[in-house]
Amino acid sequence: MLSLRAQRAYMMGLGSILALLLWFYAPTLHDGLFADDYIALAIMDGKFAAPRKTLDLFNFADGTPEDVYALRRLGSLPWWAPDDFRIAFMRPLSSAAWYFDHWLFGRNYGGYHAHSLFVLFALVLSASTLYRRLFPAGVALFAALVFAVDDSLQFPVLWLSNRGGLYALFFGSLALHAHLTFREQHKPAYALWSALAVTVGLLFGEWAIPMLAYVAAYELVAAKGPVRQRALALLPTFVPTLLFLAARAYFQYGARGSGAYVDPGADPVRFWASVIHRVPVFFADMLWNVPSEWWDHGTPWRDWILSLWLFTPEVWVRFPDWHFYQLLLGALAMLALGLTFQLYRKGLTPEEQRNVRFLLLGAIAALVPVVGSFPSSRLTIAAYMGLAPAFALFMRELARRLGALSFAPTFRFAARFASLAAGVAVIVHFQLYSPLQANIAAQVNHYATTGEWAQAAELNVSTLPQQRVFMVSGSEFTTTFFFSYIWAQAGFPLPKSYYPITACPCANQVTRTAPNELLLRGMGSVYLASGEENMFQSPGRIWHEGETVLLEDMKVRAEEVVDGHPSQLRFTFDRPLEDPSYVFLTALPNGIVRWTPPSLGEQVLVPRAADPHWPSLENYRDYVRIAPVPDMLHYGSIPFFLTFDPRR
Repeated sequence: MLSLRAQRAYMMGLGSILALLLWFYAPTLHDGLFADDYIALAIMDGKFAAPRKTLDLFNFADGTPEDVYALRRLGSLPWWAPDDFRIAFMRPLSSAAWYFDHWLFGRNYGGYHAHSLFVLFALVLSASTLYRRLFPAGVALFAALVFAVDDSLQFPVLWLSNRGGLYALFFGSLALHAHLTFREQHKPAYALWSALAVTVGLLFGEWAIPMLAYVAAYELVAAKGPVRQRALALLPTFVPTLLFLAARAYFQYGARGSGAYVDPGADPVRFWASVIHRVPVFFADMLWNVPSEWWDHGTPWRDWILSLWLFTPEVWVRFPDWHFYQLLLGALAMLALGLTFQLYRKGLTPEEQRNVRFLLLGAIAALVPVVGSFPSSRLTIAAYMGLAPAFALFMRELARRLGALSFAPTFRFAARFASLAAGVAVIVHFQLYSPLQANIAAQVNHYATTGEWAQAAELNVSTLPQQRVFMVSGSEFTTTFFFSYIWAQAGFPLPKSYYPITACPCANQVTRTAPNELLLRGMGSVYLASGEENMFQSPGRIWHEGETVLLEDMKVRAEEVVDGHPSQLRFTFDRPLEDPSYVFLTALPNGIVRWTPPSLGEQVLVPRAADPHWPSLENYRDYVRIAPVPDMLHYGSIPFFLTFDPRR
């Protein structure tokens, strides 16, 4: 039992952690919408391309041909999505939270993000209470700090559509609390509280399932009693979960036809194959801060290493690809975790050994349910909750060993001190400094830029409802596939239809082969092979030459196929391309601009689509504002007096 003074010190430490989080995430109070957020708002405003029920905001595609056809019309599903494509999640309480914010705050999205901060604080307090229950105050406080600043929490706090994950994990942690009380204090009533907390968490989303790994791990390696008793103790939490999964299957929620999402019920072989590589990827993220997202998007290290000219490009291409190195880093992370546990295990009390053992086992098991989604740091929150105390205990052991060095011989003292100091530096760097390096304000600005980027597209608002818009070349996910709903959120009218033509991260050679026809060839690449494109098709999808997709007012034909992916695509429109009801766009460094189709028989190059970039957009606006631009300005940056914004 802590003394009153120690309790005050602990509470002050916990308050400091919350104050740090408030300072850390303060920029989010000026944040707006991103990606799926636009879908949620469109459904609530009745502007979504297909009908949805009130508490069904996370039903992005229900898997029926009618729904897929309707969603293609406004671009949230591209033409290459299969007719039975499904990404639908049963998250009624997460939908209810959107409606609550919409009713309370209207278009003041700062209020929505304040709500997210409130849930973050609740989750951190619940985690800290769990740590204090299992470990001494100092260890619990440091573990709470490590968990609170971890980068896995950043995206769910920033992204409103992922806030339900914070709620689900919060109620999952409450279920674990109740289960521990039920088992250790022999209070059967808490079994009902555990079942209730799990149920509420699952109604926020399947994000609550990883927390059940800790309940199972506790009964497996930490609980006392016969096997039958421990198995029966799982019923209060696992029965609601099985009922949730049964309801999810009955109402046909889940994923199908996507390269990013893998439903264990629909595709168990692919799901369990994903476990083999994604679990190490998540460990590399949690221990070394190697972002899980690099698995799909590659690493910036490649360009940096090539710039050093340590290897020639000819030698470089003979090396294994990035996946090999990310898996290697993940395997080393798992090995380092095991060796670290062996290092400090002898310094733990029997109770601490028991508790850290079940938390580590639970952390590993908590990664399995999340491998069905595309690799992302946000998926490691539940697992990291169990790892944070391990880091804290390791730091305590290092501190003890450093304190015992004073009587060692000089040489041994220096060697041991250096090794222990290096261990401290590694923990502090990877678990505290690196997460804090991530610039939340920069991420907020990026979200704002994507919205501005789409809203600044060269479209005529007065004629748009009668026009069909075609994005010839786009690559950034939000502005390419949610373009229509960004416009709807800004109060602009929706187009008659909007179709992303390509989302390949490559340049396109475009040939006008008929008055109503374009032939596209990817320069140095094939179509439908990138991460963004595979969001909407299975990686095993094989295209064949001559395969055709029919859309409203457009037909797409795969003219040439290489290794199952189209290298040439023919787009045939119902009308000549100069028809005033057609608008063609492309994403250039200066924004989303109009693209003029070439003359009959002419061949042109469309550059690789540019990502949203605020300075480029602002510079372009300034050029337009002061046009004609003096020649001297074409050869240097725009002077400050031209870009100064008195509103800032």
